[in-house]
Amino acid sequence: MKSTPIICLLLVISWLLPSQVQAANERELTTNSAVYLLRSAMRISREGREIALLKAIRQLQDPALSPLFEELAQSPHPVLKVHGILGLAECNPQRKLDLLRIANIEQPSLQAQVISAAMDSGLLSDDEANQLINWPGLDIGIRVLIATQQIQRGIFDKPHILQESSQSDNLAQQYFALLLQARLGQADALPRLDAIHTSDDPLRDRVREMLLRSALRFEMGMIGPWAMHIATEPNVSLSLGLLGLKAAMRFKVPQAQTTWNQQFHAATELAQQTRLALVVLRESESLAPSLFDSLIAQENLLLRNIGHAGKAIASRKAISENVINLVGMENPHPLVSTWALIYAQSQATPEDAQAILLSLVLCYENASPHARANLLENAISAAQTLLTEYAPAAQALLKPILENAQTQPMLLRGIVLAMIRSNSEGAIQLAHQVGKIHDSTSTQLLLLFKAKQGTALSRNQLHKLALMVRGGGLNDDALRVQAGWTYIKQTQQVQSALTRVMNQ
Repeated sequence: MKSTPIICLLLVISWLLPSQVQAANERELTTNSAVYLLRSAMRISREGREIALLKAIRQLQDPALSPLFEELAQSPHPVLKVHGILGLAECNPQRKLDLLRIANIEQPSLQAQVISAAMDSGLLSDDEANQLINWPGLDIGIRVLIATQQIQRGIFDKPHILQESSQSDNLAQQYFALLLQARLGQADALPRLDAIHTSDDPLRDRVREMLLRSALRFEMGMIGPWAMHIATEPNVSLSLGLLGLKAAMRFKVPQAQTTWNQQFHAATELAQQTRLALVVLRESESLAPSLFDSLIAQENLLLRNIGHAGKAIASRKAISENVINLVGMENPHPLVSTWALIYAQSQATPEDAQAILLSLVLCYENASPHARANLLENAISAAQTLLTEYAPAAQALLKPILENAQTQPMLLRGIVLAMIRSNSEGAIQLAHQVGKIHDSTSTQLLLLFKAKQGTALSRNQLHKLALMVRGGGLNDDALRVQAGWTYIKQTQQVQSALTRVMNQ
């Protein structure tokens, strides 16, 4: 009888040891996978696998990743260097760029990539832009690039930079400088800009397209008549002509709407009618409501619905109702869905925006199966915008969809992916409010999101996270690398893992 406690103890040890060994093995295998994924982001592959991995790592914006980005920033490869420099700024609490590193890049084209990406990401402050534009020896083309931001913000004070660039032998550089001079009101810039129309340079139309897109992006209304010339030019390519017409409409050139009417009624193919319909839909805020009557009179349902949506926006009446009817068609045009997303994000009132964004989430399920593939990414972006911009409404609107057992699994995963991408307070609150989700992959993704926020995981949850890192039920490398870094942090292996990543 005295041996009984010893026997019990031996039995307990025999039960515990295998699980402990198994846990240690899992920890080692998972850490190895995480290190491999992080290392893969630092290696150029033929398939470009590193791009998605780098973007996913940058999205974490974790200061603990600074050593990895520092290593990337020193890389001779342009792609790695750009992501390294931007990543260092994004994980810096002050979001500060390393200006000295940028200024010391020897290749102007690589400098331009870094600066352009920093501007697009909102990382280049006015003070940093001023320091860079004054940097001795900086390429004139890069100074002009920086000047675009300063001009938009009304703080540009170096006209000699544009003057020098307008004398360049490089056609794109020369005419972009002229465009900026015209934007600043320089009297001779517009007449000089007209000269490109008669140029025999083989790059002429590519440069004109770049100028039109730049004018639209920066709202350079003075270029309207110049754009109208392109829209009505004999033998102009279809795409360039439509882009010119779009700019002319945006900048309220009087004859632009008449020209559109003529072209629409002359079009005999549905494809061309649809292209023209999309032009006026995108510019509907600038147009007369009556312009859309030609579309409303068409037999084709897509054209009719575009007409109703455009007229509603132009007249400021029943906007969300008509836009929802358009995006909710069984077979909506992919570009219509993209337009509605951009309109909701940038032009609609908050009330209309929320209704349209929700409709973009729901229309994925309402669409025919073959149309869904084109709609999922916009549904994800719509959910992300709701979570970021309209948090209380997003929680009320998205929670029932997540908890509904009838919701399509791909849509469930898309909404949780939107939460991960948003990384906003609204997404965090929704993650803790939502109940059971009837899809295992969505449940995995939700666990990843919570773990990224620092939620302490149980042993079972840590096991599920480990499975994600190793690819169990998750074939998206971008999510796996985020799961890998999260696992490293949850298991307190940051320093040792980064040392392995740097030294392999």
